[in-house]
Amino acid sequence: MNKNVRRNVVQFRLSDAEKAAFDEVKQAINAKNNADAIRTMIADERLVNITAQQVSKNNHSMAQLLEQTWSDLGRSSLSRAVLGLQSDEGLNALKQVQDTYDNIQAQLEGLLWSATNLTNNVNQIAHAANLAMQDDPTNADTWNWIIEAIQGILPLISQLQDAINNIKDETKEAGS
Repeated sequence: MNKNVRRNVVQFRLSDAEKAAFDEVKQAINAKNNADAIRTMIADERLVNITAQQVSKNNHSMAQLLEQTWSDLGRSSLSRAVLGLQSDEGLNALKQVQDTYDNIQAQLEGLLWSATNLTNNVNQIAHAANLAMQDDPTNADTWNWIIEAIQGILPLISQLQDAINNIKDETKEAGS
């Protein structure tokens, strides 16, 4: 046995439903044992990812070769999946998923930036309040500034909550 194979052990537990699904896939790919099944699944997933990348670049030769190979091996479900990648309907569905993901990703990055700025503002206000308590707790100008600053960030918190809810809704819609 190869030294690299011996030292890289992967173990995991499955629910009864997951084990039944695993056994079904293992039988479908004609794997001799669990290790062969996992290795085949890994190889298949890598091939599908490479094929999807090639198809997205309008290079369909890899998809056709993969479809033929899996068809010859009696693995029709993977053949159908690859054919789906080649169809306009399949490509449009993949593009829509990618566009949705990109849009959500951009919104999340914007939320992270807004949350960071909001956190910085809150920290500055807290720092000013701590200094006011220590140095001159009766200074009305300082406390008025703190109150105005808090009132200034309240709308930002509300906007942030609305943006988070919008992303949640978009994510739910995209998943439907």
